[in-house]
Amino acid sequence: ASDRCPHPNRGQGRAGPGDRGMAAGDEEAARSQASLWRRLQSSEEAQQRQAVLVRKLQEKVRGAAGAARGRAGRGSLPDKWEPTEDHNLEKALLQLEEEQRRCENLAEVNTLLREHLDKANEVNSALKEDVGKLTADWMRARKELELKESEWHNEREVRIGYRNVNVMTDWNESTVYC
Repeated sequence: ASDRCPHPNRGQGRAGPGDRGMAAGDEEAARSQASLWRRLQSSEEAQQRQAVLVRKLQEKVRGAAGAARGRAGRGSLPDKWEPTEDHNLEKALLQLEEEQRRCENLAEVNTLLREHLDKANEVNSALKEDVGKLTADWMRARKELELKESEWHNEREVRIGYRNVNVMTDWNESTVYC
Protein backbone atom coordinates (compact mmCIF):
# COMPACT_ATOMS: atom_id res chain seq x y z
CA ALA A 1 0.00 0.00 0.00
CA SER A 2 2.84 2.39 0.76
CA ASP A 3 4.15 2.35 -2.81
CA ARG A 4 0.74 3.15 -4.28
CA CYS A 5 -0.45 5.80 -1.84
CA PRO A 6 2.31 7.73 -0.14
CA HIS A 7 1.80 8.95 3.38
CA PRO A 8 0.77 12.62 3.43
CA ASN A 9 3.60 15.05 4.04
CA ARG A 10 3.40 17.14 7.16
CA GLY A 11 5.16 20.34 8.16
CA GLN A 12 6.17 21.40 4.66
CA GLY A 13 6.12 25.08 5.40
CA ARG A 14 4.96 27.79 7.72
CA ALA A 15 1.96 29.95 7.18
CA GLY A 16 2.29 33.70 7.41
CA PRO A 17 0.10 35.83 9.67
CA GLY A 18 -2.46 36.39 6.91
CA ASP A 19 -2.56 32.71 5.97
CA ARG A 20 -4.18 31.32 9.15
CA GLY A 21 -7.49 30.51 7.47
CA MET A 22 -5.75 28.84 4.56
CA ALA A 23 -3.39 26.98 6.90
CA ALA A 24 -6.32 25.67 8.96
CA GLY A 25 -7.97 24.40 5.79
CA ASP A 26 -4.69 22.87 4.67
CA GLU A 27 -4.26 21.18 8.06
CA GLU A 28 -7.82 19.86 7.93
CA ALA A 29 -7.21 18.47 4.43
CA ALA A 30 -3.99 16.83 5.64
CA ARG A 31 -5.78 15.31 8.66
CA SER A 32 -8.56 14.02 6.41
CA GLN A 33 -6.04 12.61 3.96
CA ALA A 34 -4.10 10.93 6.80
CA SER A 35 -7.33 9.43 8.17
CA LEU A 36 -8.24 8.05 4.75
CA TRP A 37 -4.74 6.69 4.36
CA ARG A 38 -4.94 4.91 7.75
CA ARG A 39 -8.36 3.47 6.90
CA LEU A 40 -7.08 2.25 3.55
CA GLN A 41 -4.05 0.66 5.16
CA SER A 42 -6.23 -1.00 7.82
CA SER A 43 -8.60 -2.27 5.15
CA GLU A 44 -5.74 -3.72 3.11
CA GLU A 45 -4.31 -5.45 6.20
CA ALA A 46 -7.73 -6.92 7.02
CA GLN A 47 -8.06 -8.06 3.41
CA GLN A 48 -4.67 -9.78 3.62
CA ARG A 49 -5.68 -11.53 6.87
CA GLN A 50 -8.92 -12.66 5.23
CA ALA A 51 -7.00 -14.00 2.23
CA VAL A 52 -4.70 -16.03 4.52
CA LEU A 53 -7.70 -17.46 6.35
CA VAL A 54 -9.40 -18.34 3.05
CA ARG A 55 -6.24 -20.12 1.86
CA LYS A 56 -6.03 -22.09 5.11
CA LEU A 57 -9.67 -23.09 4.85
CA GLN A 58 -9.23 -24.09 1.23
CA GLU A 59 -6.23 -26.23 2.17
CA LYS A 60 -8.23 -27.80 4.98
CA VAL A 61 -11.13 -28.58 2.63
CA ARG A 62 -8.77 -29.97 -0.01
CA GLY A 63 -7.03 -32.08 2.61
CA ALA A 64 -10.31 -33.47 3.91
CA ALA A 65 -11.58 -34.12 0.38
CA GLY A 66 -8.27 -35.74 -0.61
CA ALA A 67 -8.31 -37.96 2.46
CA ALA A 68 -11.87 -39.03 1.71
CA ARG A 69 -10.96 -39.79 -1.93
CA GLY A 70 -7.89 -41.68 -0.76
CA ARG A 71 -9.93 -43.85 1.56
CA ALA A 72 -12.53 -44.43 -1.13
CA GLY A 73 -9.85 -45.26 -3.73
CA ARG A 74 -8.21 -47.81 -1.46
CA GLY A 75 -11.54 -49.40 -0.69
CA SER A 76 -11.01 -48.88 2.98
CA LEU A 77 -14.07 -46.93 3.94
CA PRO A 78 -14.68 -46.88 7.64
CA ASP A 79 -17.27 -49.25 9.00
CA LYS A 80 -19.06 -46.33 10.56
CA TRP A 81 -19.88 -43.13 8.80
CA GLU A 82 -18.47 -40.22 10.76
CA PRO A 83 -20.96 -37.37 10.59
CA THR A 84 -18.48 -35.08 12.32
CA GLU A 85 -16.09 -35.20 9.36
CA ASP A 86 -18.83 -34.22 6.90
CA HIS A 87 -20.12 -31.67 9.35
CA ASN A 88 -16.65 -30.21 9.71
CA LEU A 89 -16.26 -30.17 5.94
CA GLU A 90 -19.61 -28.38 5.49
CA LYS A 91 -18.73 -25.98 8.28
CA ALA A 92 -15.37 -25.28 6.65
CA LEU A 93 -17.08 -24.67 3.28
CA LEU A 94 -19.54 -22.27 4.88
CA GLN A 95 -16.69 -20.46 6.60
CA LEU A 96 -14.84 -20.32 3.31
CA GLU A 97 -17.85 -18.79 1.53
CA GLU A 98 -18.32 -16.29 4.36
CA GLU A 99 -14.65 -15.32 4.28
CA GLN A 100 -14.77 -14.93 0.51
CA ARG A 101 -17.77 -12.58 0.86
CA ARG A 102 -15.89 -10.60 3.51
CA CYS A 103 -12.86 -10.46 1.30
CA GLU A 104 -14.98 -9.16 -1.60
CA ASN A 105 -16.56 -6.55 0.70
CA LEU A 106 -13.14 -5.48 1.91
CA ALA A 107 -11.98 -5.18 -1.68
CA GLU A 108 -14.94 -2.88 -2.41
CA VAL A 109 -14.20 -0.79 0.67
CA ASN A 110 -10.55 -0.71 -0.33
CA THR A 111 -11.49 0.57 -3.80
CA LEU A 112 -13.77 3.25 -2.33
CA LEU A 113 -11.10 4.37 0.12
CA ARG A 114 -8.52 4.51 -2.66
CA GLU A 115 -10.89 6.69 -4.72
CA HIS A 116 -11.45 8.99 -1.72
CA LEU A 117 -7.71 9.18 -1.13
CA ASP A 118 -7.09 10.02 -4.79
CA LYS A 119 -9.71 12.78 -4.63
CA ALA A 120 -8.23 14.08 -1.38
CA ASN A 121 -4.79 14.15 -3.01
CA GLU A 122 -6.19 16.11 -5.97
CA VAL A 123 -7.93 18.61 -3.68
CA ASN A 124 -4.82 18.91 -1.54
CA SER A 125 -2.67 19.61 -4.60
CA ALA A 126 -5.13 22.26 -5.80
CA LEU A 127 -5.16 23.86 -2.35
CA LYS A 128 -1.36 23.91 -2.22
CA GLU A 129 -1.29 25.56 -5.63
CA ASP A 130 -3.87 28.14 -4.53
CA VAL A 131 -1.95 28.85 -1.32
CA GLY A 132 1.23 29.34 -3.36
CA LYS A 133 -0.51 31.79 -5.69
CA LEU A 134 -2.12 33.67 -2.81
CA THR A 135 1.19 33.85 -0.97
CA ALA A 136 2.91 35.26 -4.07
CA ASP A 137 0.10 37.82 -4.53
CA TRP A 138 0.26 38.76 -0.86
CA MET A 139 4.05 39.22 -1.00
CA ARG A 140 3.75 41.34 -4.15
CA ALA A 141 1.05 43.51 -2.54
CA ARG A 142 3.16 43.84 0.60
CA LYS A 143 6.18 45.03 -1.40
CA GLU A 144 4.00 47.51 -3.29
CA LEU A 145 2.63 48.84 0.01
CA GLU A 146 6.13 49.20 1.45
CA LEU A 147 7.22 51.06 -1.70
CA LYS A 148 4.20 53.40 -1.50
CA GLU A 149 4.89 54.04 2.20
CA SER A 150 8.51 54.84 1.42
CA GLU A 151 7.46 57.21 -1.38
CA TRP A 152 4.91 58.85 0.92
CA HIS A 153 7.53 59.35 3.66
CA ASN A 154 9.99 60.81 1.13
CA GLU A 155 7.36 63.23 -0.22
CA ARG A 156 6.50 64.24 3.35
CA GLU A 157 10.15 64.88 4.13
CA VAL A 158 10.47 67.00 0.98
CA ARG A 159 7.35 69.04 1.89
CA ILE A 160 8.61 69.57 5.42
CA GLY A 161 11.98 70.64 4.02
CA TYR A 162 10.29 73.18 1.68
CA ARG A 163 8.24 74.58 4.56
CA ASN A 164 11.34 74.98 6.68
CA VAL A 165 13.11 76.79 3.85
CA ASN A 166 10.10 79.07 3.34
CA VAL A 167 9.86 79.78 7.07
CA MET A 168 13.58 80.55 7.22
CA THR A 169 13.32 82.78 4.17
CA ASP A 170 10.35 84.64 5.65
CA TRP A 171 12.19 84.95 8.94
CA ASN A 172 15.29 86.32 7.26
CA GLU A 173 13.22 88.80 5.26
CA SER A 174 11.29 89.94 8.32
CA THR A 175 14.47 90.47 10.33
CA VAL A 176 15.97 92.48 7.53
CA TYR A 177 13.05 94.92 7.56
CA CYS A 178 13.12 95.31 11.28
